[in-house]
Order: sequence, then C-alpha cells, then structure tokens
Amino acid sequence: MTDVEATYEDFIASQRSGRRNAIHEIP
Repeated sequence: MTDVEATYEDFIASQRSGRRNAIHEIP
C-alpha cells in the first residue's frame, strides 16, 4: 500500500465514523 492509498482510506474512515480504527472496517 502506498502512502497515498493509506491517506485516502484514512480520510474515508474519518468521514464514516471519525475514528481511525474505522479503516479496518472497510471491505
């Protein structure tokens, strides 16, 4: 995974729940 992908997924996770751990819930 690239830094860009990690940042993007973290951004989406933040929008979904506001918690960084939400990144693990992305299917």
